[in-house]
Amino acid sequence: MKTIQQQQQTNFMTFISSNANIRILLAEDNLVNQLLIKKVIEKAGYNLELATNGLQVLEKLSHSQYDLILMDVQMPDLNGLETTKEIISRYADNRPKIIAITAGSFGDDEKHCMEAGMDDTLEKPFKIEQLEEKLAKFKLI
Repeated sequence: MKTIQQQQQTNFMTFISSNANIRILLAEDNLVNQLLIKKVIEKAGYNLELATNGLQVLEKLSHSQYDLILMDVQMPDLNGLETTKEIISRYADNRPKIIAITAGSFGDDEKHCMEAGMDDTLEKPFKIEQLEEKLAKFKLI
């Protein structure tokens, strides 16, 4: 018979291994934000890849499939709004869910994200529980 601690460890490892099946692409140009978000997401057991601008996002999508893109709105070369529009144009309904990650609620930011075709928004910094609420909303967990 397992102790409570052994059962908790087993439950945690099952949770981590099931999260490893979810592929997340983080589109973020700020190194500090990349490191913070990466730490939170990987600690929860999710598979994460990085892109530093919209052009890299499109390149990665041409070679790999993702369940979710966490998309910074303000990026160089091709911003998050334009990148989202291009993803929708190329992949239509066969695309990953796209959640805007914004530095704050500045008036029309959320409205612009939704108009561009993003599926939801998260404000930085966010907690893993907030991300998991979004994953559950889209039936990814």
